[in-house]
Amino acid sequence: QLMVESKSLEKQNDSLAPALKKNESIYGGSWILKEQALCPFRAFAHVRLDASAPALPELGIEPMEKGTLMHEALDLIWQALKDHRTLCEKTPDEIQQLVSHCVNSVIKPLLLQTVSQLKKSFLTLERERLTKLLVRWLEVEKKRGEFRVIERETQRRISVGKLKLAVTIDRIVQLVDGSKLIIDYKSGVSHVSSWSPEKLTDPHLPLYSVYGSPSAQG
Repeated sequence: QLMVESKSLEKQNDSLAPALKKNESIYGGSWILKEQALCPFRAFAHVRLDASAPALPELGIEPMEKGTLMHEALDLIWQALKDHRTLCEKTPDEIQQLVSHCVNSVIKPLLLQTVSQLKKSFLTLERERLTKLLVRWLEVEKKRGEFRVIERETQRRISVGKLKLAVTIDRIVQLVDGSKLIIDYKSGVSHVSSWSPEKLTDPHLPLYSVYGSPSAQG
């Protein structure tokens, strides 16, 4: 004990993660940059250490599954519509029928797969909720200037330094002046302030604009 107590102690700052090796790269989606912006330690734990918390059970349909259903339904809707003019030419009843058909197309397979009557009930409620939501959203789309859809659910592989990111751009449209616009679907709350140059906390659209489709604006 006397030997231990007499030993001088050294202190070392251990606040930096080990540097990437020469040929080492990080693979993932744009969420990696968002994690880094929000909390560098959390990004290190999730990306470098592959650590994650157990998923918490939720009653009903998980938010991620709801988002996936919304993306799939919108993809089918714009596969059918193709442009702003066609949307504006549709009557309210035609839009209702189109949205109902597309939403049912993405939810029906899940209804057939599940044996839980409770899950079937939640999926039925989600079908009604999503249909109403997307009908209202198309009314917002009508207020845009004229455009045509040129890409849907486009997958890109982009490199940012040693980061190798796989991203999916929800929709790219071309405006009448030839310029392009990137549209990223969000089912939750989103703020333009998250693109602040001081702290970019939601890098999806800026990232897509710079690397995924350089000629497009978000």
